[in-house]
Amino acid sequence: MLDINPQWLVHMASIAKTVDSEGWDGQKYADPIELPKVRVDKGAVYSGSGNSRVKTANAVVYVYPKYCPGVPYLDDDWLNAQVVYDGKPHILTNIIVNTATDSEDVFSYELEVM
Repeated sequence: MLDINPQWLVHMASIAKTVDSEGWDGQKYADPIELPKVRVDKGAVYSGSGNSRVKTANAVVYVYPKYCPGVPYLDDDWLNAQVVYDGKPHILTNIIVNTATDSEDVFSYELEVM
């Protein structure tokens, strides 16, 4: 099984799933799930090429279930969830699931946020 150096996981974050997006007061979120050891790489992520480039994320949050016990399976149902790091809320725009090389077990998630 793959592993990473846990000393690289120097950030903390939380994620809260969207539970209601109707009404005048905007999004409502479930109770947040703490992600105690993650890596946040701040930097724009773009899609497309040339003049057709579109910004799709401001940062990527790397989540390793081995170091974040209790993290649920994150699939497209989690899109638009609220991810908080550095005390600021961000919206989850894309989820990349990385599996282990020898099984279908989740090795890590890459959470692209705006």
